[in-house]
Amino acid sequence: MLLSSLTVVAFSIFPIILDRYGASPDVVWTASSLVLLVVAVSYVAWFTTSLRALGQAEISTTRFQRVVILPTLLLTSVGLGVLLAANVWLASPGVYLSALALLLFQSGFTFCLIVFSFLPRTESGPNPDKEE
Repeated sequence: MLLSSLTVVAFSIFPIILDRYGASPDVVWTASSLVLLVVAVSYVAWFTTSLRALGQAEISTTRFQRVVILPTLLLTSVGLGVLLAANVWLASPGVYLSALALLLFQSGFTFCLIVFSFLPRTESGPNPDKEE
């Protein structure tokens, strides 16, 4: 999560650096998209490996995690890859910034999941252990 947040910051500056070196606008956005795509694919591969390792640790998961969280992370990762791959040919600053916003959303979503994982869980329905 911290890694992807730092990636957003670094790749917000990356096009400016290329522009300052005199690259044409098409080269700036194509190169920025290509490099961010490589970094994003590497990050998703690492994140997936980490999730698999946690899965092998036999940590119990909830239905919400399986039905909502994992598909959301998968969809944002696929969306990020599609946006960046398309922008290698489009060279559009808007598409690049949309990809950064999507990566920032994924970072925030993951951060919220981490914070909420520390909250105590309550059980719904009647509690058979509790005397009335």
